[in-house]
Amino acid sequence: MQIGWQRFPDLANGNGQLVADGKGRNIHHSRHFLILQPILFHQLEDKPALRRQLPDDPADLLDKVLGRRDPLIPPRWMVFVGSCNFADEELLRNFTELGGLKPDDRVLDVGCGIGRMAIPLTKFLNERGSYEGLDIVSEGIAWCQRQITPRFPRFHFMLADIYNGVYNPAGRNNASDYIFPYPDASFDFVFLLSVFTHMLPTDMENYLRQIVRVLKLGGRCFVTYFLITPEAEALRGATQRRQAAAVKAWKLSDLSQWLTESVYLKQVMPRLQSLTVSAIASALSVSLPYATDIRKGRRRPHTRHWEVLASLLRISPPQ
Repeated sequence: MQIGWQRFPDLANGNGQLVADGKGRNIHHSRHFLILQPILFHQLEDKPALRRQLPDDPADLLDKVLGRRDPLIPPRWMVFVGSCNFADEELLRNFTELGGLKPDDRVLDVGCGIGRMAIPLTKFLNERGSYEGLDIVSEGIAWCQRQITPRFPRFHFMLADIYNGVYNPAGRNNASDYIFPYPDASFDFVFLLSVFTHMLPTDMENYLRQIVRVLKLGGRCFVTYFLITPEAEALRGATQRRQAAAVKAWKLSDLSQWLTESVYLKQVMPRLQSLTVSAIASALSVSLPYATDIRKGRRRPHTRHWEVLASLLRISPPQ
């Protein structure tokens, strides 16, 4: 999509560079674009078809306007994995050096998310290698099937219809008895990135049985997860104490009077862009669609979430 910025003199200077306020200041950061976004949407009120093509996330909108959207990188608002790094060379190096991954391996990615590691693997696996991605989040699987598979036919993605209160509340199967939808001895390399971190012991035991079943003789499994050590517990305790102090400080203030529209737009919305949808959903104990709406500015968080949100975003209470 191309937008003729010459039609909008308040949005572009004589050189066609986007500006925030008509004073010749170029826009380089998504938070600056928060100023431009409502102006642009207002300009397109009488062009609903064009408006529907524009992303709601300010940073995604800026990328699209400037023509720098990579079709293999999902929009920020869709990212529900812990990292937005879709060119993770360090992890790929660990796969090869620690896990023995080879270019002609058949690979299974359990918990593939929205293609975080599938994308770098498209440049590593050769014509004899292949990739299967499995995940419980339908939106992520649908995006990968739409954006990655047509470009790389040896990369396939499948939805695991497993119940999860946050990611797949309508799931029909339990993780403790789910059978991976692949034949025995199908893969040379299976990896799971921080999947076991979010699973109960019985569920994890079943996944391990399934991994053993689908691995070829001599196959390798690469797993990452958090270790709860005394050092980790000490760090977590310190973080919880800081958060509790922040929440206590917020309770001393009248949030309903302080959190005005102006403050929300200037302080809350820009910081929300640094969080993934899953992080917001987990912190507020809400569904992914609800968290998506909050991150994209389509709805405001309920008043019961304000204190947690302020602590999460590290917004200091008013003095």
